[in-house]
Order: sequence, then C-alpha cells, then structure tokens
Amino acid sequence: MSSACNGGGACGAATKSPCNSDQYCKTSTASCVSKLASGTGSACTKDIQCQSNTCCGGHCASTSSDKSNCGSCGKTCASNEICSGGSCVCGGGTCGSSDLCGTWDFETCTLDTGSWYLDTTVDLNAASGLAVSATNPRSGVCSLKFDMAADGSTAVWADLKLHLCGATANTTVVHGVQFWIGLEGAPLDGVASKGAVGLMNGDTAVGEFSLLPYPLSTGQYQLISGTFSDSGPATDIIIDILAPGYAWDGTFYIEDLTIF
Repeated sequence: MSSACNGGGACGAATKSPCNSDQYCKTSTASCVSKLASGTGSACTKDIQCQSNTCCGGHCASTSSDKSNCGSCGKTCASNEICSGGSCVCGGGTCGSSDLCGTWDFETCTLDTGSWYLDTTVDLNAASGLAVSATNPRSGVCSLKFDMAADGSTAVWADLKLHLCGATANTTVVHGVQFWIGLEGAPLDGVASKGAVGLMNGDTAVGEFSLLPYPLSTGQYQLISGTFSDSGPATDIIIDILAPGYAWDGTFYIEDLTIF
C-alpha cells in the first residue's frame, strides 16, 4: 500500500506503508517526516506539509485563528479585530471611531454616533442630549455626557446603548465592563432599583449586572465594574439608570470604559 506524497507517489522504499496522521511523505527522500506547525518559520509548498493542512504564501497557517489568513488564505482582519473560528471579530485593544471592542476614553472629544446612541424607541427613556463634553472630565479633557429628567409621576429610565462593532455585522464575546460615572445635579438617593448594565445580541439579552450603588453624590466620579451573568457573542451594551420616584434632573458623565 502506498501513501499520497504531495499529490502522488509512494513513501518508503521497502514496505510502502502510509505515513502517520502527523506526518507527510517528503518526495525528495521518499520518507515520512513531521508536518510543520503554523507560523512564519514554517516554509511550505503544499497543504499536506502543514499540521493545519493549509499552506498560505509559503507558510503554514491556521485559518481558524490567523489574523492574516482568517477563514482563507490572504483574508486579513482589521487591527482591532481577532480571528476566531475563521471569522474576523472585535477582540480587544484600542479601537477606532467606528469599531469599539476594547477601551473608550473620549479624548478625541468627538461623539461616534455609529457606536453610542440613546434608544429613543423606548417609551420610558428619559435621557437626552447625548454628546462628548469638556465640561466635567474626571481626567483628560473630555467625557461622554447625557441629561436625564423625571417628574416623579412615572418610573423612567436613562437608556444608553453602545453598539460594539459600529457599522459592521460582527459580534464580540464580552465577559464584563468597567467605567467611571459622574453626576452633575441633585444627589441621587433612596432609589430601590438602581438600574443595570446589560449585554445584548440583537434583540436577545445575553447577560447583565446591577448598576449604581446609590447614593451617587454630585461632582464625584465612581467606578462601576462587573462581569455579566452570562457571556457570549454580543452586539450591544446597554447602560440603564432608573430615575428616582420624585421630580429630578441632572447630567451624567461617563469616562474610561473598558470591555473585557
């Protein structure tokens, strides 16, 4: 019995036995040799020479995880993406104006409306005036801000959304989020249900964790950090803040948001 040797030929002069699964038949010597690992140091000419069974541009490549050959040879992921399962997805690091998947400090002092928005389709969304502002930064020069007002007659929310991958159709696996939040206005206290940070994949809830440990004092930033009750591929993060049960208005500021 003979084994395939880079497309044809026999391996082993005497027995002609097939090579093991982690080997290939080297034509020049008619002998079984170990397949090459993925990486730039693995010079190849045929797919059969590679442990990944894929030779791209003279080097063995794992198309399930290689950013330069993601899903197929030559398909390159963006700098703020990783290759996961053969697809380019958001995957950490500092991302550009239309693709957020790692950190956001708002120091460009411009609002990325493709990623950050107030969900005006929610009837009880009492938030307005989303912008990047230099009025009350915790550090640096700018922060994200939005206003909120309640008359006390109806339970209302501030509903702020972050679309994780901008205009792309990608999702990213999110385990948790951390950010600083500040308040300008009357202090918030006595609110039984304070809100939550939610993780969404389209219209499907993926996970959440509780938000503000009230009271939140005027003029102070405090750190919000949590891991979601479940994690998985997600398209959006939602920050929900419940207004108190009395007439109130104020402005919230958010800085240094990190997704992990």
